[in-house]
Amino acid sequence: MTERVDVDQSGLERLFPEPAVRDIATRLINASKEIGGINAVIGFVRTETEGTEVFERLVFLAEGTDCPRDVTLHQWLGTYDRICPTVSQRKMLQLPQILTERELNLHKAALKVDRQFLDREIVTIWERPQEPAPAA
Repeated sequence: MTERVDVDQSGLERLFPEPAVRDIATRLINASKEIGGINAVIGFVRTETEGTEVFERLVFLAEGTDCPRDVTLHQWLGTYDRICPTVSQRKMLQLPQILTERELNLHKAALKVDRQFLDREIVTIWERPQEPAPAA
């Protein structure tokens, strides 16, 4: 069984200031935490020239190299369909994605090259605790 760790409420409120949208995001995140292959949930935020923050994307980080393991992807898609069954709910959350660390790093590298994306920030909402290394 996976250890329960609380979601960062201040990060969640920053990404989703509207309570109804935050409620949907919280339900999706909490349900996704129960999937063993999901290791973290992050959000991308863009700062506009006048200082306003705009939420861009919710990303669920999964185990795997080039793509999430099939079982993790299948479980997450089922959870996503159950929590966000309508197009309007999915749009409220900006169509969340499931990526591996490698895919995320490739995405971040592409963003650094494109000058219009230099004002992006990644907000960690939840991370699975690391398993302690076995004693030698």
